[in-house]
Amino acid sequence: MPVAPEAPAKQRRGRPPKAGVSDHDREWLRWRAMTDLYFLCKEVLGYRLLTEETHRELCDAFVHKDSSWRCAACGAIFIPDLVYQPGLRALADGTWSLHPNGQRARGDRCECGGLLRRRSIPDQDAVKERLIFFPRGGFKSSIDVGDIVQWILNFPAEVTIQLLTGDEDLAFALQGEAVAHFVRKETVSDLQALFPELCVASDRGTTEEFVCPLRKASPSAAGKKDPTLRSSSLLGSAAGWHPWIMKFDDPVTETNSESEYMLGKICDRRNAVRPLLRIGGYTDQIGTTYDASDANCTVLREAMQAAGMEAMPDWGRTQMGDFAYFARPAWELTPEAKAKGLDKPERLMEIKPGDVKLLFPVDGEGNPAQTFEFLAKMRAPSRQRLLWAQYLLNPYAAAGAVITRAEIDALRVPWTQLPQPTQGYTVLWWDLAYSKPGAKWVRDYTVGVYAQVVFDRLFVLKIVRGKFLPDDTAHQIVAAQRSMQADRLCIEDTLGSRYLMNEMSRQAETMQLDFRPEFVTIDVTEQAKLIRYNELQPLVRTKRLLFSDQLDHWSDTVDEMTQFRTIRHKDIADAIGQIRQKFMSTSVAVRTQAQVDEDLRRKDAHDRAYGLGIYAPVVEEPAVAPAPEPAAPWGLEDILGGLRG
Repeated sequence: MPVAPEAPAKQRRGRPPKAGVSDHDREWLRWRAMTDLYFLCKEVLGYRLLTEETHRELCDAFVHKDSSWRCAACGAIFIPDLVYQPGLRALADGTWSLHPNGQRARGDRCECGGLLRRRSIPDQDAVKERLIFFPRGGFKSSIDVGDIVQWILNFPAEVTIQLLTGDEDLAFALQGEAVAHFVRKETVSDLQALFPELCVASDRGTTEEFVCPLRKASPSAAGKKDPTLRSSSLLGSAAGWHPWIMKFDDPVTETNSESEYMLGKICDRRNAVRPLLRIGGYTDQIGTTYDASDANCTVLREAMQAAGMEAMPDWGRTQMGDFAYFARPAWELTPEAKAKGLDKPERLMEIKPGDVKLLFPVDGEGNPAQTFEFLAKMRAPSRQRLLWAQYLLNPYAAAGAVITRAEIDALRVPWTQLPQPTQGYTVLWWDLAYSKPGAKWVRDYTVGVYAQVVFDRLFVLKIVRGKFLPDDTAHQIVAAQRSMQADRLCIEDTLGSRYLMNEMSRQAETMQLDFRPEFVTIDVTEQAKLIRYNELQPLVRTKRLLFSDQLDHWSDTVDEMTQFRTIRHKDIADAIGQIRQKFMSTSVAVRTQAQVDEDLRRKDAHDRAYGLGIYAPVVEEPAVAPAPEPAAPWGLEDILGGLRG
């Protein structure tokens, strides 16, 4: 971004004047408003409650805009319509050079002969997708409106912006706030004084769409259906629109986060409209967290998986390729408080004012804002979820998560520390999901967990996870059993799984596999799943639940184990809980070798009584009698003997 020209001393502080300002000061203010989002929001748009300490960093998390012209040959930078800059001479066409050598421009060419090219919308930033978390009441949506205004200031004829929110009323309110800055009133605002060419006489018909006057007059935009700014609910229709900028402002709300179904629907809708963005465009998603499986956290989780990150990013800005994440909670614990263990959710009530650094204690007019006293009142049990999710930006603690990511990471062991195949016994457990016959896709996951039970420890060795059609599910089960040779093959007993039996038997016969599954009836209610999850906690605490470090789907496993109460898909964690419930004692006490031997003895007696396992009868093929040898042709003596007889 070009360096801002030096402002006159009288204009370095304070609000830009509406009248009596010189041309060069006016152009300097225009240029700064186009390139400095914090200055635009606070000094021009009138968001007086913003503070430099709290909101400058938030403003810098958005795209830095620079619509200057550059020479393709020498790299000189030219800012149009800048009629004043100390130390440089004005050109006849009002264009100024910011090149260190004072390079000049004539028309569309630099003095060196190179062609001038304007920095277009796709050229603004290599980071194309942003996710911004900021506490409720921190003016994040107001700054987002300011960012919309700044895009229009820089590219009034070219930019198209789609604003999507979780609620239609909120979408229209934000649209109205953005458009109001360009509507002429009796009292001329600072923005209207600086950019009169972008203003309109009335806001009539701008509730859902707004078209900038310069876009209407632009030959390149003539006949195009896309308005400058369009807003709607995320659940509304966006087909046919192809914006340069797509804004998801508060896509998750109190209403659409009440059920797992609505959380999934919002995620699906976001994924459906995201491809409508023009190539080279930008996506900004701004909000707070409500649930660990909401659209905001899902975007972050997918970006971390794509970047190979397992630990949560630190507060502040983190870049992962062309994706950037920015988050600041209402308070951050000091290093001393973390050393005392106050970062654990169960110690929330012990936190004192000296243990935290507040994000927004005082607003721009000196009034108390999000003080420690204000936040501490939300530590009451009935309001803790609100504090954790929407102010401290920790939906996992809000959900009451009792297994942390660090605890799960500590349970990984190398293959050299895994038990021998002859120790204990192995289990292959299948948690099934189905689609309708003929369906092209499956919404839920089928999960197979291969584990080994040794004494009182459970080793998770392999995981199979995917969305399979019924025939594919049958093949996955049979192929996994053939590969793993589990001692116990258990399948969730449902009507759908029984329908798979014929196909599984056919494939097992093809593979010459002795296939004897056990169909197990499982309580699939949410309360039963939560009980099974809670029963895993003693195993985690005493490190009796261990995972191979070569495990596939490790990231999904960690997410489910740490976010079980709120995440959409929890099949892996629940399958592990089912294995523990059926094959292991709930007691934390270590089982003896004698107890394990007794289990194996009983299993051996069971198999012997029912002819299973190694006692299965061997089906011998009936002996085939050798074919009789053909009789030798009659000789002469035989013929003569017959005649004599």
